[in-house]
Amino acid sequence: MNSISTSLSTPSTPTLYALLVGIGAYERVRALSGPVGDAKSMADYLDQLPGFATDIRLLTDQEASKAAIIEGFQKHLTKAGPADTVLFYFAGHGAQEDADPSLWATETDNKLECLVCHDANTSNYYEFLLADKELRFLLGPVAATGAHVVTIFDCCHAGDNTRGVDLLAAALAGQDVRDRRLADAAPRRPYDAFCFHELVTADQLMKQGPAVALPEGMYIQMAACESDESAVEVNGEGIFTKNLLAVLEAAHGQVTYLDLHNRVRQYMRFGYEQRPRVYVPDLSETGSERNQMTNRGFLNQPIDANTLAASATYNPKEGWLLDVGAIHGMAAGGVVQLVDPTTQAVYTVNVGRVGADYTVLAVADDVAIHLNKQGSYRAAVSGLLTRPIRLHFTNHGGPNNDLPDLLTPTDGIVIPENDEAQADYTLHVRNGLYYITRPAHADANEANRPLIRPLSAADPQLLSWLVDDLRHLAKWEYVKQLANADVSTSVLSVQLTPKDGSASQLNGIVPAAVPITYLDNNGQWTTTLTIQLTNPTDRPLYCTALYLSRDFMSFPGFLPTNYRLEPGQSVDLGLADKKLPTGRKTEVRLKLEEVIRQYNWPFAAEYIKLLITVDPLSEKTLAFLNLDPLPSPPVLADRLKPAESRGGIEIDTDESEPFPDWSTQTISLQLINPVYNTVRADELSQMLTPPDDPNYDDTLADFVLGLYFEPDTTTSLTPTLKLREGMRVIALDDGQRGLWTDLKLSLANTVAQQVQNRQYRQDLLRYPDRIRIVAEGDSWFQYPFLLRDIIDYLSGVYTVFSVAAAGATLADYLKNSEFLEAIAQVKPTFFLLSGGGNDLLGETFATLIRDQPNPQLTGPAMYLTDAFPITLAAVCDRYRRILRLVQLGYPQVRVLLHGYDYVIPSGTEKLPGALSWMGETLTQRGINDPAERQGITRYIVDAFNEQLRQIATEYTNVTYLDLRGTVRRTDRLADYWYDEIHPNDKGFLSLSSKFVTQINRLKTEPVA
Repeated sequence: MNSISTSLSTPSTPTLYALLVGIGAYERVRALSGPVGDAKSMADYLDQLPGFATDIRLLTDQEASKAAIIEGFQKHLTKAGPADTVLFYFAGHGAQEDADPSLWATETDNKLECLVCHDANTSNYYEFLLADKELRFLLGPVAATGAHVVTIFDCCHAGDNTRGVDLLAAALAGQDVRDRRLADAAPRRPYDAFCFHELVTADQLMKQGPAVALPEGMYIQMAACESDESAVEVNGEGIFTKNLLAVLEAAHGQVTYLDLHNRVRQYMRFGYEQRPRVYVPDLSETGSERNQMTNRGFLNQPIDANTLAASATYNPKEGWLLDVGAIHGMAAGGVVQLVDPTTQAVYTVNVGRVGADYTVLAVADDVAIHLNKQGSYRAAVSGLLTRPIRLHFTNHGGPNNDLPDLLTPTDGIVIPENDEAQADYTLHVRNGLYYITRPAHADANEANRPLIRPLSAADPQLLSWLVDDLRHLAKWEYVKQLANADVSTSVLSVQLTPKDGSASQLNGIVPAAVPITYLDNNGQWTTTLTIQLTNPTDRPLYCTALYLSRDFMSFPGFLPTNYRLEPGQSVDLGLADKKLPTGRKTEVRLKLEEVIRQYNWPFAAEYIKLLITVDPLSEKTLAFLNLDPLPSPPVLADRLKPAESRGGIEIDTDESEPFPDWSTQTISLQLINPVYNTVRADELSQMLTPPDDPNYDDTLADFVLGLYFEPDTTTSLTPTLKLREGMRVIALDDGQRGLWTDLKLSLANTVAQQVQNRQYRQDLLRYPDRIRIVAEGDSWFQYPFLLRDIIDYLSGVYTVFSVAAAGATLADYLKNSEFLEAIAQVKPTFFLLSGGGNDLLGETFATLIRDQPNPQLTGPAMYLTDAFPITLAAVCDRYRRILRLVQLGYPQVRVLLHGYDYVIPSGTEKLPGALSWMGETLTQRGINDPAERQGITRYIVDAFNEQLRQIATEYTNVTYLDLRGTVRRTDRLADYWYDEIHPNDKGFLSLSSKFVTQINRLKTEPVA
């Protein structure tokens, strides 16, 4: 029966009307194990929400028929009033059914999305499928009540791609992983099977259109996944519902829909190929209603500011003082709750006068008699020291479970941001590294410029270090953004004079460009500045200058803390220097850091924050504003030791004074890199070819390839790299310069293997029980630095050591025999073998196609030369030689080999990888019909696959994997293909899922 939960309320208390549906015990379709528990967990969460009376109807399994759900909308949810909130939650299967295009012309895929209600005692699909148009019809009267309406769906919708489920199942080996979708679309229903057919006729719908005939009310919808993805449950829990409730619990419900969506999406980003979505009908021309809705609190709850604990003590002169003030974000006119630490009694007092770093409290007499003047009281104050950073997450193919609930220990410090353009920072996981950059939306190269030292995924302190770094960044950003909202103009006059340049007045808004133009005797790029502060007012002011460096230091040493500036007085910023008569320098020396030069930054942004007060700041405030720098990324240390690389302004820590800090005026400096887009050939060689030392930090090479080189898709089907446009290599001779103009593929492969196998080494430590794999192959197993290839995906599930190399042929495998050495060292369970593509479809392809078709043959064979069977036989012979070597030396190692999917000879449609190799050859031979062109390549791929299938039967430890037809073909080929023979990231993910399925099937079977 229906379960109804109700809590008592006063007339002014809003009611939450909820209809919660969870269906797992399906009878006609595949059962699920998690929806009932998910719906009950949602009910438990709603029942304990403060501020609501709750009226919850819970429908599970057999109770949740289509008729019962419709009745729940019409008789339960419509009871809401304008002050109330309505929630419809559904956990179960999602499906599609064919749509009548004459009625639903806006459905571009000719499909309706459906919720799968309980299916017992039904004869037709439409008796248990609740179509999206029916749901729209049901929501209309509910929205018309004026209530705040929310819908949440933990099911698949129009998704037709289960590509992530197999990978997830492998990553969570031994756990129950299911997707919540029906594989096939249901047939089109008759119109009289829609629940609204009596009120809205088909003729009316065709004439008026759905927008008029079925008007859409205002509501907000959250769904478990995008339309081409699968909603997944693991061990009887929907991962969307689980993460949604985890975020709500951690935020105590104090979160907007926009931030809730972003945060849940980021919780799930690394672990699952499933991206939750949020939708609001855009009923206004400007979209203002949509913006207002997404910025409301979840379930229309009020959003409170974050709180910070402060202390209140009694001052004989001023009375009760709070040890936070305007610098910390205090504002006049509010109230503060004082808590007695012994009795836990709570006293409400008013905020009086607010100073820079203190607040005078206005305490009523009837409260004052209870306060102990010798005691101290805790105070919870809203909105203080809260400058959370918006963080975007990007996974470049790292392990699916590489990010363990990062946001839980950083609650209030980090806001996940799905739109990188709106983020403050981006957190990347790539090749076993975590690193933080500026958002890459303006300059893609930012993804290769770590701001601080990268962290190893294998470090047992990874999470602790990462959280510490994020907290540091949040505090630094708070100091950087610190300002007095009541002061709109600069208080001090600031004059900047570069060496051998003219003075200029700074307004604090436009960054001052500071060219670094001099080479000192050590070959270091430097310059000097004079920065003069003047007090133009008629009263003395106290000033503290904080240097905010690019490595996130807040350093107060360029002016004595609480420096008193008399009216009309000027002072030059400079470090303390005991050797000078005045004890302080009068200029600031800047240098080009090796981090800026080697990571090819166009400039470094640094700031000097001026804290100006009429009274000196407290030591407690100054101590809070002081921050040590964060460790820098690795650099070549031949000219400058890394320990000396501390921001652009040189600091001699032996001569500088002890710390302090505060300000409401900012001097912004852009230290211009004089050698931007320039690199020395000898340094480039060191960056890309590190010494053979297991203790050497090889992370620099990972970033350098992306900084200085870009993909070259104009010369051959083998992925190569070329020097970025505008990049200059400075060398002692022309031969050395030419070496780096086009990066040799062998070196690109070496670096790619190096960074890929870094993850292997870390996985050995982190996941000692994982299946071990050795992989030998070509660019389907290693596509350097551009696509997420098969091994990139499998490395998120298994521990994979790769000796694959783009452009390699089977002859190369035999010549080097690296795979045998790797098998001996790794002792893998599986050996994955990929090859033959370069032998058949690379440069050899031109020799396989006739200038004129052979009239004695028909079909694709008429276009192939006699070289084709010879070449194919040679390929098969090399496969047999490799397999014999493995079987003789390592008979217990399972070998998994594959033929390729059907490749695409380029034609009229341009793919992202613009190169045309097969397509150009066919065009030159006069073969222009798309069907004939595709037929030729399919013939070659089919012949190759059939030969591999036969070869696999000759060895007891070898399994053949057929990948044909795996990568989808859509009307827009670029949806799943990068170039003629390479899928894109989505395509490679589909292929990887096939490998996972096969590996999981074979892993428990003994080798015959």
